[in-house]
Amino acid sequence: MIKKILLGLGGTPYTGVAIQRATGLARQIEAEITAVTVLGSIARNLLVKRVLGETASHIIRNADRPLFLCQ
Repeated sequence: MIKKILLGLGGTPYTGVAIQRATGLARQIEAEITAVTVLGSIARNLLVKRVLGETASHIIRNADRPLFLCQ
């Protein structure tokens, strides 16, 4: 039996759809939702890449729980 659903949250237009579907599924199977923040970059210039990189670095340095990092 599924007890938890892991939901990745990002800054795309699909985030709202993912939340709605996960919420509906959680209600059907009486599961709990655990949300995680997903960071990524499709930046095309160095300045934007630097800013997004700083955001990710800040989160990594200040996280109060384990993180899964991939590149």
